[in-house]
Amino acid sequence: MEWVKKNWLMLIIIVIAALPLIESLLPLTISFNGGGLSFGYIIPEHIRARVPHAGRQLSVWGLPLHLTGEWAIRMMVITLTCTPLCILFGNSKILRYKKVFGIFTFLYTVLHLTFYLADHNVFEIFTEMNLILALIATIIIIPLGITSNKLSMRILKKNWKKLQQFAYAAAIASVLHLALLGKGSWLLYTIILAAGFILRIPEVKAYFRKGRSSYSVESAA
Repeated sequence: MEWVKKNWLMLIIIVIAALPLIESLLPLTISFNGGGLSFGYIIPEHIRARVPHAGRQLSVWGLPLHLTGEWAIRMMVITLTCTPLCILFGNSKILRYKKVFGIFTFLYTVLHLTFYLADHNVFEIFTEMNLILALIATIIIIPLGITSNKLSMRILKKNWKKLQQFAYAAAIASVLHLALLGKGSWLLYTIILAAGFILRIPEVKAYFRKGRSSYSVESAA
């Protein structure tokens, strides 16, 4: 019970982050029959209504593909925003939740790839630049997710941090993927990520630290 009291906010974040994941998996059906194992996906109307399809016939697997793709990039943007928020407000507790968002970025990305392969031929990825960019982002995110643990940190040592920095490349590839798809949300994500990159610049970071120190001294006086 004591652990719950100390980590209640973490639990709330995990539940909220997992809700879209549960939503995308619940309609999945698995059946065994004389022909072997088969998978299906019951199209939920509330998800169908959210997916723009301009009157086109919606693919069954395209619905969870859309949902997991949306949340993969959202979780990635939130993950990469944790450090800039820490710099901006000087609250290192924010970084405690960065790993959770990173793990969910990994989970949504893997599901997004899985649903894509269930709906398309793997070789179709190489026919469009937006799909190639998505593949690049996925190839980067998967090893980042797999190595997000203390054992990997001990094994990789200094190289662990260098590996994690590839997350920025994955974010850029993901935003370009959205832009080429014509999704309007790419602009918002670009602004958020760009602001985060600016805050990471050593001179900008030092400016905010100095500002907080001056404010603390004035408040104490």
